[in-house]
Amino acid sequence: MTVWAAFGPYDTAESAEQFLRLASRAVFGQEGITDHEKWIDEHVKNFHKWQAESTLEKMLKMMCAGLLLSAKGRAFETACKQFKEEAEAQVKNGIEWLNKDFLEEGGHKLDAVKQQDGTVQFAYKQIWSDEEIKRKKREDGEAILNAVGRNLLEDQSYEAKALLAFLGVVNQENMDKGLETPKDVGAIWFACLEVVDKEPNTPVALTFKVLNDAWAATRSEK
Repeated sequence: MTVWAAFGPYDTAESAEQFLRLASRAVFGQEGITDHEKWIDEHVKNFHKWQAESTLEKMLKMMCAGLLLSAKGRAFETACKQFKEEAEAQVKNGIEWLNKDFLEEGGHKLDAVKQQDGTVQFAYKQIWSDEEIKRKKREDGEAILNAVGRNLLEDQSYEAKALLAFLGVVNQENMDKGLETPKDVGAIWFACLEVVDKEPNTPVALTFKVLNDAWAATRSEK
């Protein structure tokens, strides 16, 4: 509890719980924490009770102030060091997940950079060239257009065919050609969506919205 207090006070019940469990693992180890679940859960119940009563900040400040009177000694310092290392490991794991599943696919990444005072700050870095990033954006954009177009072309419902026919008319009037590929269908669909956003009261926007909403309803039912 003293290690937990050293990194408080906390502004939500959730953060107080998260850091209490982290502090407990730092002191008792992952295997030893099982023997202490009962009293940890009791504290967590109190955290949430105080939050519901809007007394959380006051109560946590009192707890931390009292506990910090005994914040000293080699065991305490060792546990605090372990706490920081575990917290940093959690942050790094989170960053690795973000990088792998989201950022690196677009040519960027986050790095956790340790400062001289021991704190960790995040650096957002570009790992691809500007041309590579532009090419990836083009590829992603084309993939989305093709996906929307295929969904409409492959859908045999009356609503899909009505929307597709309308899009064909709009494309013919504006591009002077019919819809030849899934990408063409996706492109005019997004163009109509933009018209709805920017010129919602125009005939094209009003008709598109009715037809598209009807098609969307059939897809949600599926």
